[in-house]
Amino acid sequence: LHFSLFVLNGTPQEMKDNNKSKTLGAQLKYQLSPQIKLTYNGVIGPEKDDNNSDYSAIHNLIAEVDLQSQFQFAAEFTNGSESNDSAPNN
Repeated sequence: LHFSLFVLNGTPQEMKDNNKSKTLGAQLKYQLSPQIKLTYNGVIGPEKDDNNSDYSAIHNLIAEVDLQSQFQFAAEFTNGSESNDSAPNN
């Protein structure tokens, strides 16, 4: 079992923060067996310019299965949301 927790300040594109709040992230890795690994990544925090109250959240789950020594199967599911999103619903 491996767990990481982190605090983000700013975005890699600008290398500066766009508001006064911080974004929190976590990663949890668990090996069910020598052949099966699960990884969860999550990030939550306000990411809009000059806005400290509208939160964005991204959740990511990765499953990896070693089928044989030469083959690996991996599946990934990612879900994101943002409060007060102004994008149209499609």
